[in-house]
Amino acid sequence: MPISPGTVSKILWHFTGGPRWNEKEQRQENQPKPIDDACAALVSILRSRELRIGQYKEVVKVIVPYVNECDPTTLKISKRYNVPLTIVSAPVCCLADIPIMHLGYHAERYGKIAIGFHRDAVIRHGFSPVFYQLDRSAVLQAIYSGFGATKLSELCDLEQEVATLRKNIETVKCKEGHPAEVDTMSLFYDLEGLANAGNSIMSHPKKGFENFVAYVKSFEPEEFETIYCEREWRSTKPFNFEFSDISMVVVPRNVDSGDHYERFVHDTRSIGLPKTVSIVAWDDLVEH
Repeated sequence: MPISPGTVSKILWHFTGGPRWNEKEQRQENQPKPIDDACAALVSILRSRELRIGQYKEVVKVIVPYVNECDPTTLKISKRYNVPLTIVSAPVCCLADIPIMHLGYHAERYGKIAIGFHRDAVIRHGFSPVFYQLDRSAVLQAIYSGFGATKLSELCDLEQEVATLRKNIETVKCKEGHPAEVDTMSLFYDLEGLANAGNSIMSHPKKGFENFVAYVKSFEPEEFETIYCEREWRSTKPFNFEFSDISMVVVPRNVDSGDHYERFVHDTRSIGLPKTVSIVAWDDLVEH
C-alpha cells in the first residue's frame, strides 16, 4: 500500500465555534462564535450524541448565459441573458477532512474546539465530500440549467391551467345566452391525468437537484486560501453517533474566560463521556 502524503486524514472534524448563520444575508457571519458559546455547543452535542442539522445552507452562486422565464398569465416563454443567480441548498451538517498538522489555519474562522470522528463512522452514516467549483465555472452553469428547468415547471402549473380552462369552458354561452352543453368531465379527464403525472414527474428531478446542491460549494478565486482548503464533508440528515465513533475531543486551555480544557474535563462525568475518548488540549496538539 502506498503511504499517504499527509493530505488525507482518518479523522474528520466538527468545529463548534463556526460563525452563526445570518438568515437575512443568507451567509455566515464574519466572526466565529464566542468561546463560551462554542463550549456550550460541544457539551450539547456530546450529551445528545447527535450532530444536528443547523441553519447553515449552501448558497451556490452562478452566472448563467441565459434563463427561460414563463409568464404565468400568457404562458409565453422569454429569455434573460448573463444573469447572476443563486441556488440555496437544504440545511446541512458539516465535517472537515483535515489532518491534525493542518488544523491551525482552520481555527481563525471556526475556533479551537472540535470533535474528531473516525472516518469509517462518518462514511457509514452517509457523509460525502463537497464538490468545489469556482462561481463562474461551466459546470455550475450546467447544473443551473437543469435546476432552472425544474423551477420553470413550477411557474407553469399544468393542473391549475387545466382547471382554469375547464372553468372558462363551463361558463361559455351561446348567442342567446344559454349555457353551452359541453361534457367537461370526459373532455378533461385525460388532460387532467397527464397534467397530474407531469407535475409528479417534475417533482423528482427538482428534489434531486436540491439534494445535489447541498454537496456543492461555490467560491471565488480569492477564497482559495480559506474556503477551498476546508476539505468539507456534508450530510443532509442528523449524525446520531456513538461515543465509540469519536476519535478525540480538542479544547483549548486558556482563551478569554479561563481554562476551558480543565472545565470540560470536569464536565465529562455529567456528559457520560467514557475514558476511552481522548480529551486533548488544543495548545498541546496544535500549538506546541
